[in-house]
Amino acid sequence: MVMGGRDDCRAGGFILRVASGQTRFSRAWFWKVLDVEIIEQPDRWRDQYRVVVAKGAGIISAGYPFIENSRAPFTPARRSLPMMNVALISSAGAYIDGTEAFDTNANDGDFSFREIPTQIDARDLQFAGRGYDESFIQQDINVEVPLARLLEYEANRVIGQLNSVFWSFCGYIPDAASFADTTLPKLVARLKHYDVQGVLLGARFQSLSSIDRARRPRHRNGRHAHSLSRR
Repeated sequence: MVMGGRDDCRAGGFILRVASGQTRFSRAWFWKVLDVEIIEQPDRWRDQYRVVVAKGAGIISAGYPFIENSRAPFTPARRSLPMMNVALISSAGAYIDGTEAFDTNANDGDFSFREIPTQIDARDLQFAGRGYDESFIQQDINVEVPLARLLEYEANRVIGQLNSVFWSFCGYIPDAASFADTTLPKLVARLKHYDVQGVLLGARFQSLSSIDRARRPRHRNGRHAHSLSRR
């Protein structure tokens, strides 16, 4: 799984490759995080981030403190894909046309997310994102929000079902600590509400690896939900 920064947290039941409208599966491992911090040494990270902000530098500067976590334990999956309720979480900044767009000019990033029906017509989606070429998504929405491909996998019983809603946020979020503190608990609560067992994370920002770590609390029976990653 490729994400922005150098976060060592990885997850994947399969790798869903999406490029120029073409999608295919690759073999991979199920990785699972067991009771680890979203950001190890968060106070140290905040201090480093304040230094960057004070200098007026952004996330693309040489001094930006990309998250580097040392622990990423994993265990094999306990449920096969054809038995999973799979949800999509996208960092492409998708929102429903006519509703409020993400704030791409916020210095620390926009910490909000949108809950969108998976059966939505692609023509009703707009995008407010940073860090990727929007011309590709204009040609084929599946390069960043692969709903059509996932519905095909559901029809062919590759996955059990595609969750009735997906979640979208603007992945360019320099203040990773505030994102972890304010946004992730709310997002994890929505995943639990829909009884999601597998998550496809796309596209490529370190904020996605924070989501992956946040959504893996130990259940009472010792089991964990799984993440499906995209390279």
